[in-house]
Amino acid sequence: MIIELFLDAIYGIFSLLTAMIELPSLPEGITEVIGLLFDYLTVGAQILGTYLPLQEFAILFGIVLAVDIGVNVYKFVMWIIRKIPMANIS
Repeated sequence: MIIELFLDAIYGIFSLLTAMIELPSLPEGITEVIGLLFDYLTVGAQILGTYLPLQEFAILFGIVLAVDIGVNVYKFVMWIIRKIPMANIS
C-alpha cells in the first residue's frame, strides 16, 4: 500500500514534468515499419513457443540479460578504477 502510494506520487511528478513536452507524431511510414516489426516478433514468439515453453524462455532470457548487464557493469567499473592513478590498476 505504501509502495503503491509512493509509486503513484513519482508517476504524478513525472507526468507533471513531462506534460509541457509535446512530441510530434511519427510519419506514417515509420509507424508501419514499427507495426511490421511487432508482427514479426509475435510470429517469432509463436514459433519459439512451439519448441520451448515461453515461461522457460523468459527465465533463460532474464539470466542471459543479467549476465550481459553484469559484464558491462564490470567493464565500466574497471574503466573508472583505471582512471584513478592511486589505484595502480592497468
